[in-house]
Amino acid sequence: MKIAVEGCMHGDLDKVYETIKYIENTRNIKIDLLLCCGDFQAVRNEKDMECLSVPPKYREMKSFWKYYAGQEVAPVPTIFIGGNHEASNYLWELYYGGWAAPNIYFLGFSGVVKFGNIRIGGLSGIYNARHYHLGHFERPPYNDSTIRSVYHVREYDVHKLMQVEEPIDIFLSHDWPLGITDYGNWKELVRHKKHFKDEIQQGTLGSKAAAQLLEKLKPSYWFSAHLHCKFTALVQHEEGGPMTKFLALDKCLPGRKFLQIVDIESDPGPFEVQYDEEWLAITRKFNCVLPLTNQRGNFGNTQLDMQDFRQWVRSRLEDRGAKPCEFSQTAPPYNRSHPVSNTTFLGHPRNPQTVSFLEFLDLPYVLDNALESRDFPASLTQKGDNILLVGSIDDYSEDIPIEDEDELEDVAEADNENQKRSGEKLCLLCDIDAISSAMFSGDRTPYSPAQFLYSWWQHSSNLASYEEQDAHEFFISVLDGIHEKESKIRNSSKDYGDCQCIAHRAFSGLLRSDVTCITCGFTSTTYDPCVDISLNLDTSNLSSADLANKPVKPEEKLGVSTLSGCLNLFTRAERLGSDQKLHCENCQQLRDSSKQLSIRRLPLVLCLHIKRFEHSLVRKMSRKIDRYLQFPFSLDMTPYLSSSIIRSRFGNRMFAFEHDNSDNSAEYEIFAVIAHSGMLESGHYVTYLRLKNQWYKCDDPWISEVDEGIVRASQCYMLFYVQKLLYYKANEDLSCVRISPRRDTFASTAGCS
Repeated sequence: MKIAVEGCMHGDLDKVYETIKYIENTRNIKIDLLLCCGDFQAVRNEKDMECLSVPPKYREMKSFWKYYAGQEVAPVPTIFIGGNHEASNYLWELYYGGWAAPNIYFLGFSGVVKFGNIRIGGLSGIYNARHYHLGHFERPPYNDSTIRSVYHVREYDVHKLMQVEEPIDIFLSHDWPLGITDYGNWKELVRHKKHFKDEIQQGTLGSKAAAQLLEKLKPSYWFSAHLHCKFTALVQHEEGGPMTKFLALDKCLPGRKFLQIVDIESDPGPFEVQYDEEWLAITRKFNCVLPLTNQRGNFGNTQLDMQDFRQWVRSRLEDRGAKPCEFSQTAPPYNRSHPVSNTTFLGHPRNPQTVSFLEFLDLPYVLDNALESRDFPASLTQKGDNILLVGSIDDYSEDIPIEDEDELEDVAEADNENQKRSGEKLCLLCDIDAISSAMFSGDRTPYSPAQFLYSWWQHSSNLASYEEQDAHEFFISVLDGIHEKESKIRNSSKDYGDCQCIAHRAFSGLLRSDVTCITCGFTSTTYDPCVDISLNLDTSNLSSADLANKPVKPEEKLGVSTLSGCLNLFTRAERLGSDQKLHCENCQQLRDSSKQLSIRRLPLVLCLHIKRFEHSLVRKMSRKIDRYLQFPFSLDMTPYLSSSIIRSRFGNRMFAFEHDNSDNSAEYEIFAVIAHSGMLESGHYVTYLRLKNQWYKCDDPWISEVDEGIVRASQCYMLFYVQKLLYYKANEDLSCVRISPRRDTFASTAGCS
């Protein structure tokens, strides 16, 4: 059997079928089946276009409607799954699968069918941990949130596929299985997709759900799309186990690798799509727990053994046959002379195919139940886990409805073109200055930091995507961008040591590292500049006096650390392992040694980063540490200075320490806390800001006053302290002066022309 595999269709059926016809004519072969790996865009009319999750300027009718209307017929049987750019209202009608048009079959949100004797399974949508455990609560008409969450993979559909025991020949998913790049030439991949590198090395590129299915099902072939590039991999399941050939393809564009012909051994034809007995039994067994609200499904509420369901389904197939129900239209096809975009929404049409399918399995129709679940709690409508501007960009993975690589590039190219036309240039410094000006201008008009986002992307191309980013990585990246820009303006060196750029004048400190020979006591000292200090969480037990500062439940006591304990751990001398012996200049031999860090010079603004995310290279696993950290609002850094630590080491023998910090410069007041809630895969950043001893919570576009107890109880990820004198100076009563009102022409204060 010759199977054509296509990446992302994006509604260009005519072009793909023309390509197949060309291949058949030039190679003198016959293609038996076309498989599409998502973003099929089965748009029937203008109303469907409104349910397509793409920016309005990308909404185009394309060619599917002609096949739906019967003006054209697919020249080759076609099976497709859904991606993240679909007419979700139409696919919801065919939740269990069915003919989207004559000779064009949708596998459903998850499904397995037979084509001849080839068994084909698939999972529609893309993985998003925030919605994975929820039910299918979305119903048309969709709002700005549900139009994106509706295509997110759900645990229920994956759970059904995990019940499949019989061999799968081909499996389709839109996004790639997590970790699949480990089995292919990922270095060649990042040559063309540079921003994949960090995700690949951190083990975050791809879908966890798909990875679980790959491990369980072990299909002979796995085809994907989504990332708009071609990539191959070969997965060996256990030693001597079955092999899976993985192939990802691009989208249908000239010069792109979007189509591949695969030869698979099969029985002789003719071939047609047929129901799969095992999948029908699984569907019948688990349909009673199909979750249709934002509550998690309860898979334990199923009875009878699977063999009982198999026998029941087998008898029905013997009576009825395995051919799917006939195609039928449920909406008027596109007609230029009679547009339907202005008609009112007609509710939730029951597709006759779905009705017949459920009657065949003796199941109730429930897809239009629980309509009230559209109005689910606001806490679930907030999207994403990214960051921007110290905790206020946090949801760009979902705020901007573009989740494909090439469309992201299209937007960047369009923005660059617009900037060329207007004579503007991207400048990170200027955009930070514009944000600061807008904050203090007194103007209450909502402010969009989109220009800043593009400027940051230009500096940090490896982070240029709408995927989730880490707040600490963002902070370091922005400071580096400021430094680099000012270095070019001043024609100065990029060395951080004595840099006078605004980033380093505010945040730069100096760390001292002492490595001491255990044998002779000789000490080698080095100094390194830093803009933040990363602290491991101290796991030593707390005294009752420490715990008295905050009410903590008895069962939580073992999960509490203190900031002083973390700083003590950071500056504590540690003995290096035997595999880390260093050459002693005095002994002239490799010797065991100890290492101790201390702070030689404190910055004006002290940033403390709490290491809450761990990655094990051995286990190839990542996890978040949820341990509570107790931190003071007033902080004395004197015990952690090099002068204090050296004096404690040598006692009265130590004279005055060179460049010692004064007591005043070591006293700090907290002014900002970035907190992370949720899990490693799906969480949320918020920022707490302190002004005149009043705390404010910055949560996406919402700013609200909060009690300091809320701040202390937060799961802090980054702490910002400022020298006490500067803190009180900044809180003096000053008249509010408009610095650079947005209605005025912006004058750069960052040194750019």
